[in-house]
Amino acid sequence: MQFAYQQNNKISTVHRIRALSVVFQLAGPKELKEMNMEYNDIKDYMTMLLYLADFEELRISQTLKEFTSCDKEALARSLWLNHNSESKVVQLLCNICLDYGICDLILWENALERLLYFKAYRYLLGVLEQIGSSPKLSQMKALPRLWNDVLYGMLLIFMENPNESSNLFERVLTLIQKCPFLPELQVDRFALLFENITKKYSANEDVKTQTTKINVQILDILNAKTDDRFEQSGILGVLLTTEIVEKIIFDNLDLRSAYEILTTGSHGKKFCEYLIDEDKAENVIGAL
Repeated sequence: MQFAYQQNNKISTVHRIRALSVVFQLAGPKELKEMNMEYNDIKDYMTMLLYLADFEELRISQTLKEFTSCDKEALARSLWLNHNSESKVVQLLCNICLDYGICDLILWENALERLLYFKAYRYLLGVLEQIGSSPKLSQMKALPRLWNDVLYGMLLIFMENPNESSNLFERVLTLIQKCPFLPELQVDRFALLFENITKKYSANEDVKTQTTKINVQILDILNAKTDDRFEQSGILGVLLTTEIVEKIIFDNLDLRSAYEILTTGSHGKKFCEYLIDEDKAENVIGAL
């Protein structure tokens, strides 16, 4: 602990962070209080050091004292004005905004759009989750499009290398379920992408299983999009889109004989009707 707090310029920020990491591993809030140390104070100091390490890595002049005392919103705006062409700096200013409750919607939208341009999908995925818990930040007009583009971008990453991105795929699947902008989710776009993934990796059983799961999830989303709540909201063209996307998904599932996953859910009847309409009545037995 003394090492981390020493006023010695020869001790690097990284070494101070490592020292505090050891402290947190060895002692919790209760043990620290018994030693007359406040857990939250040490945690705040650790946060400051982490930011200082980021500034040093990015070669941005900032001392611990300056960062502690500065107006964080003014700092975030300054970082945007001077470093908006650097992806890591834009990520840093987003972290500052999240940690210090900065809700400048214009700054946020500019930063998120820039990160989308940089294709920083993995970072954006985590940020969008946190933004969703802030009533004020949730008012950003660009959020529905950002959700669509980020989720789609992540799935493109999965398509390039599914074996190394299976955990990523499961996370995207979870976020599609939790997406706060369900009526605006472009499920037709996603369904076509899954069709391409299925064709590209037709021999990969793990990929087939994963895409089957998310195809069924898309059907659930389509059902939600066409229920009374959303129809009364004046959403046009949903029914037509639903029919097109359902056919794409049913084509893929029939091709893979993935009947069980549908018949155990709420889509079995529609799937059987699809098979009959497509003159594939012999496959209905497999679907029952």
